[in-house]
Amino acid sequence: LKQYRYAPKKGVADIIAVLPPNGRMVAIEIKIGTDRLSLEQQGFLLNITNVGGLSVVVHDFDDFLNFWNNKVIHNLP
Repeated sequence: LKQYRYAPKKGVADIIAVLPPNGRMVAIEIKIGTDRLSLEQQGFLLNITNVGGLSVVVHDFDDFLNFWNNKVIHNLP
């Protein structure tokens, strides 16, 4: 089953996760090539960070893996 759900609000990150056990939020924005963050995307990622979540912009799978292994995994209890 493949599903894609369009975000109804401009700027919402491409990937959103909630980490156990305390519900810390993770927002990942994917940018390929010359694609750049919109002001809405910048604001969304900043809001996630300001409330104690983790946010990142990745440009390839290695960026994602580095973020996941060094920021997300190390912040799990």
